Amino acid sequence: MRALLLWLLTIPLCAETRQAPAESVPERVGAETLQVGMDLTSPRRAARLGDEVPIQLTVSNRGTATLLYSFGEPFAEGFELMVRGPDGRLMQTLPEQRRRRNVLVAYADTRLVEPGESADMRSFLNDWVTLDRPGLYGIQARLEQSGVVMVSPPVTVELSSRTSAELAALAQQFGAQLALARDDDDAEVLVRRLSSTMHPRTIPFLIDSMYRRQRDVGEARALEHLSSELEEVKPAVLAVARRRGLAPSMKWLLRALGATGTEMRPVIARSLAADNRPAWPYGALAAQIYGDDHFTDRLIALASDPGSGARDQAI
Repeated sequence: MRALLLWLLTIPLCAETRQAPAESVPERVGAETLQVGMDLTSPRRAARLGDEVPIQLTVSNRGTATLLYSFGEPFAEGFELMVRGPDGRLMQTLPEQRRRRNVLVAYADTRLVEPGESADMRSFLNDWVTLDRPGLYGIQARLEQSGVVMVSPPVTVELSSRTSAELAALAQQFGAQLALARDDDDAEVLVRRLSSTMHPRTIPFLIDSMYRRQRDVGEARALEHLSSELEEVKPAVLAVARRRGLAPSMKWLLRALGATGTEMRPVIARSLAADNRPAWPYGALAAQIYGDDHFTDRLIALASDPGSGARDQAI
């Protein structure tokens, strides 16, 4: 039995719960009937700039086929989260912006949902659009599959303003907590809260955190997101990388930020320096990615040394 991909949107945004009427959309899909209900709940009505705005996608299998549930990037073909900003215009989502720049971010979570069962995945609206203006935001999910178009009822969230000083204080608070975090799960929560402030003060905290953790993809994603609004991101990352070498996910981040081979040469040189052993694997891989022949002898040396920890990357 072939798998069908169905999505259902549930967005927690207000203090009271409201259940929208369930709608079934029966259509023929091959030899099977596609039945989808779009349910909407709103447990929270308002937030402030700099806050996380949680969303939840729920898959409900009301048909007879096993459903394939995939949430993340790359997203399922035909799925779209539509967000209208305070001016009433559709906003370009962050995944769309990354696709336009040919930046691939893969972190999808895929599950199988059997008939009669449901599954959900929580996310944050901040991961989809830049929430940098106060006002009313409207959100809908849209799925087009096998000629069937399904659109969820709209839900709204109103963001009230914070001053720049308030956002800076919030960034300082979360950044100080991140600097002390030793558990990866706690750190990832703080990275998300920090980046939600969209304030320049977040940048040094996020960069420094990348050097303390092997699992630094969250920081890289946050900085790449911030770069769409803050031009300080790229020069700040390059300046630190020239001094300290590359952190685990920094080569991907700098490539996404458009770093050139000329800009990367001193970064790679510092990463491959004799006194910077932790950065050797990342520097070797960056040298390969950027195709810089200047580092050929150094790569040969690392590839020839069984104890370098960078043999695979240098080959």
